[in-house]
Amino acid sequence: MRNDTALPGVPAAPPVVPGYTLQELIGRGGSGEVWRAIPRSGGAAVAVKVLQAGLEHIGGRPVINSVNYEDGDGPDSRFGRIMPLVKEHGTAVIALTI
Repeated sequence: MRNDTALPGVPAAPPVVPGYTLQELIGRGGSGEVWRAIPRSGGAAVAVKVLQAGLEHIGGRPVINSVNYEDGDGPDSRFGRIMPLVKEHGTAVIALTI
């Protein structure tokens, strides 16, 4: 979670993403924010898309496309991390079984 008391359009603090240190907001769109991030385990900077930011802004209207079971459906899978956000924000979701 984050503190949204900053000026409009300027994040007060980066969201918390397990395994990454978010450094700089790169962009914002209809489904979330993209941040420059450094993996805590080391390595080069990556871009991390944070869906929660978009859902908090327009919850109940967006559709999350292509949530799939590539890495299973356990609590640490992509499916397991995204579905609680879907439920919390009343978002439609398209789930594929690959």
